[in-house]
Amino acid sequence: MSNIDLSQIITADAKQSKRRDRRTTLVKAECRRRIFAAASDTAQTNITAASSADLLDAQQKVAWVAALGWVQAMRAACLPLIEDPQADVTHDSAWPDLPEGVAELIEQF
Repeated sequence: MSNIDLSQIITADAKQSKRRDRRTTLVKAECRRRIFAAASDTAQTNITAASSADLLDAQQKVAWVAALGWVQAMRAACLPLIEDPQADVTHDSAWPDLPEGVAELIEQF
């Protein structure tokens, strides 16, 4: 009788899956950090409320649409960073720039 518990064997696939899960968590956390660094939860909530109540002026609406597009671009940037374990997720060039006018909108809220 063997003392080896075969149910405890870690396969190469399991190791790869665990590395990918860790990388996914790392990249998504950096994406989230960058989004919240640009606009706090409070600012996002207040802008959303103002938009829902149709209280944004034309310029603010343009900036808000740009901000939402930027968030989508940030999320889209995650997959290539997850797929490339050598990519530096902390480097600004790995992420889309905040569109013009968005920082000014956020400052108002």
